[in-house]
Amino acid sequence: MSLFPLRQPVSAIGAATLTLALLPLLGAGCLRFGVDRLPLAPEPAPQAEVDAFIESGRDARVANITVYRGTTGKPVFQNANRPWYGKSALVRFFGPGKSSLPIVRAESARMEEYGLLLDPTARQNWCRYESAPDQDYRPFKEDPDGEPIGEYPDHVVSDIPGYAGVANKVVFETLHVESPVYYVPPAYGLLGPLARPEAAPAPERSWLVRRAMEGARKRITAVMGASLMQAFSFIRISFPERTAILATSQTYRSGSQEVLHLPMTMVRERPSVVARIDGSMQNCWIDLAGDFALSVPAGVPELAGAAERGTAMLDLGGYVLDEVPVVTHESLGLPPEAPPRIGWRLWREYTVVLDFKQSTLWLEDNSFDAAAAEQAAKAAAEAEGESAPLHYRGITP
Repeated sequence: MSLFPLRQPVSAIGAATLTLALLPLLGAGCLRFGVDRLPLAPEPAPQAEVDAFIESGRDARVANITVYRGTTGKPVFQNANRPWYGKSALVRFFGPGKSSLPIVRAESARMEEYGLLLDPTARQNWCRYESAPDQDYRPFKEDPDGEPIGEYPDHVVSDIPGYAGVANKVVFETLHVESPVYYVPPAYGLLGPLARPEAAPAPERSWLVRRAMEGARKRITAVMGASLMQAFSFIRISFPERTAILATSQTYRSGSQEVLHLPMTMVRERPSVVARIDGSMQNCWIDLAGDFALSVPAGVPELAGAAERGTAMLDLGGYVLDEVPVVTHESLGLPPEAPPRIGWRLWREYTVVLDFKQSTLWLEDNSFDAAAAEQAAKAAAEAEGESAPLHYRGITP
C-alpha cells in the first residue's frame, strides 16, 4: 500500500470523508520519516481532493467567528486569534544548531510540537496541509453562497492558494492563543515560498551553513503573520539568544541597551517603518524572515541607483548604516509591487521589538538578557493587572 494514498485519484463519492480520515495518517507518516527528506517545494493535491477539502468546510459562525469584508475587500475574522490576556511567554527558536531564523517552538492543542515562522510581511497565518489535522483545522465556507474563503499569498509568489479556516489553539508554554485562523494550501510536502527560502546569494556561507538553514526551513509547519501578531502587546525577538518573548498586555520599556526606537505603522496591513534609502524617504516593511538585508522594487527612480550599485545608505531615524547590500524584489522572486523590505540579514544584528501597543519599533544591542526581559514583562503585567490546470474555486489570481 502506498504511504501516500491520497496521491492516487479519489472518486467524488465519499472524497471528503476519505480525505479527512487519511490526512492524520499521512501527517504521521511524514513525522515518522522526517521532514528533512521532503522537498521544500510543495506538490499540489489532485483536483478531486482539492474539491473534497473545500466541501469539508463549515460556516465560521459555528466557531463563534464572524467574517466580513474590510475596507480593502479582504476578509476580517472577528473573535479569532485570541491570546490569553495578561499572559506572556518566553519561547525558544525551533531550528537545528545555532540557526537564528525566527522559527519558534509552538504546540497544538494535541501537544504536537512544531516550528512556527514569525513573518510580519505575511498578512495572514499559514499552515501545512498535512499538519492541519494536528491543529484540529476546518476550512470555512462563506455565507450565504457557501463559497470557500481563500486567496493567494501576497507577500511571496506562489502558484498554490490557501483556504481560510480555524484551528483549535496555539500553545506557547502557559500562553494560549484561541481560535487561530490559518490559510492552508492544499498541497503535499512543505511550505515552499512561504518558508522564505534563500534567494539572494550569500557567498560567505559555507555548504554546511546553507544546509543547516534549509533544514531549519523544512521544520516550519506554520507561519504567524501580522493578523495574529497584532493581537500581542509586543513581540521581542533576540536573534543571537534564539528566543522570543510574546506579551499580551504588558507595556514594553527599553533601557540602556536601546539603539533606537521608531514609530511603527501598518502599511498594507503589515508592520512598517519610515526610512531613508540614499536620502529618499520610504515606507519599508519589517521583513524578519526575508533572507536579505534590503530589497527594493525595480523601476522606482529614487531607488534605481541603489539597485544598480547593489548597496545603499540606510537611515533609520538618524541611525545611519552605510553600504547596506541591496537586491530587487524581482531578483528574489518577490511580488514586485511591494514597498521596500528591510530583511533578516540586517535585523539579526539586533534584538528587535515589535511594540504594537505603543506603535513602536525598538532596536537593542544583543547583550540584553532575554530572561530578564521576561521577568520585567511579568512584573509589568502585575503592575497593570503541467496536466490540466487545477481549479481553486472561489479564488481569483
